[in-house]
Amino acid sequence: MSSTGAQGFSSFYHHIALSPELGNFRRFGSFWAKRVHDETGDLLAYINTLNDELKRFPHLYAGSVLDCPKRVFQERCPRSDTQYDRLYILWEEYEKALMRYGTSASAFMAWVPLYIHTDVDVNS
Repeated sequence: MSSTGAQGFSSFYHHIALSPELGNFRRFGSFWAKRVHDETGDLLAYINTLNDELKRFPHLYAGSVLDCPKRVFQERCPRSDTQYDRLYILWEEYEKALMRYGTSASAFMAWVPLYIHTDVDVNS
């Protein structure tokens, strides 16, 4: 924090007066970081499980989800064939986990610039 200014309050409070959401970020930033960390772990677990399942089907020529576009997967693995049921479930779980991660990471990253620039003199 910088020293007290002529108005009798620190630059931190000056920044909060200009951007009230900064106080919320400072208060809850560590919780957001933990959430992103947790979502990352969950997403990686879903990716690994899906990758293992994809390898069971050599006709997909996929070592990972990145090697197999969803369109190709759907064309070569008809939903009506029960041997692909688990693969469809895992693919849907992976997509949901990816969306949760994206939502958490986006929300967190929207706050980071506010946190990084708190020591910038807004009067200059």
